[in-house]
Amino acid sequence: MRLIGAGGRAGGRAAAPGVTALAPAAAAEQADGSRPGPARGGMPLRWALPVALAGGLALAAAFPPAGAWPLAIGGPALLTVALWRRSLRASLAVGLVFGAAFFVPLISWLVNVAWYVWAALAAAEMVSFAVLAVGQRLLLQLRAWPVAVAGWWVAAEAVRDRWPYTFPGAGWR
Repeated sequence: MRLIGAGGRAGGRAAAPGVTALAPAAAAEQADGSRPGPARGGMPLRWALPVALAGGLALAAAFPPAGAWPLAIGGPALLTVALWRRSLRASLAVGLVFGAAFFVPLISWLVNVAWYVWAALAAAEMVSFAVLAVGQRLLLQLRAWPVAVAGWWVAAEAVRDRWPYTFPGAGWR
């Protein structure tokens, strides 16, 4: 919160002599209880993106061929850390990075079919994961966020199970 003392200026207006006033931006922050950016307690975006990248790679390593299944806990935990107190736009970017780090290596076997199929499916999954990450970010505001986020991951998996794999005869369904 930025205070302005006697005779100071904020937002183009002078405060009355002897009066301490809030700057307009600080007054708006106090009114809705939020503050922009990492000052709210979240990590800066320049750190959140590498954390999301590490989380996506950790989750990808939980699947074969690496099969380090305990990383299936660490990947979503790192995503939660990266999304904590993030703006919705930044949450979309964090989700996109996590989705890229997860899906690009996970479905790389599709290169054997056609590289453009792999690229298209990876891009579709990355975008869907980015949108779902924004939803997860909204759930992090709840008091019971661990339960809500766990349910969100189950719902996200249900959506991912049905889209974009909607064609009949998919062998992995």
